[in-house]
Parts: sequence; structure tokens; C-alpha cells
Amino acid sequence: MLLFVLFAFGAKAQDTKAVYDSLYAQELGADDYGMRSYVMAFLKAGPNQDKSKEEAQQLQAAHMANIGRLAEEGKLVLAGPFLEGGELRGIYIFAVESVRS
Repeated sequence: MLLFVLFAFGAKAQDTKAVYDSLYAQELGADDYGMRSYVMAFLKAGPNQDKSKEEAQQLQAAHMANIGRLAEEGKLVLAGPFLEGGELRGIYIFAVESVRS
């Protein structure tokens, strides 16, 4: 699934074969080879799991607002939860050069 998502954002298909489109590459912020940098981050469950229902809802609202802000800034390509309920809770993919961007 992840490889498909990365491909879907990284290439523009015409008919059944990929054709390099320099204008589209420039629009995506790609280099002369049609490549660009992404940073992938995994959200991990933390130790603070003892919040009240109201506090948890406030934190989730702040989390969703941050996701919206990053998307509006054009930095966030993809975000979503992992539904298995394990230690890894979700993923972000950022269209930035480095984690310091």
C-alpha cells in the first residue's frame, strides 16, 4: 500500500506508460530527473495514556488542527492512522527536504 501511495504522488501516468513531464515535475518541486525528497514519520504510542476523555478529545482536536495546518502549508502529503491498535499508531509523509524543514 505504501509503495503505491508514494508512486501515485511521484509520477504522472499517461495511457499505460510513465512519460517525463518537466512542467509537472517542476510543479511538484522535483529536480531535473523528476525526483524530490520526502520525509516519512511514524507516530508511536506514548507513555501518557491516562488522560480523561475530555483531555484526550482536546489533544486529538489539536493533532487534527496541526495536520490541517501542515497540509495547507503544502508540507504534508499523506497522514493516516494504523488501525491495528499496536505501538505504531499512524504515519506522516512530508514533502520537505529534511526533518528540519
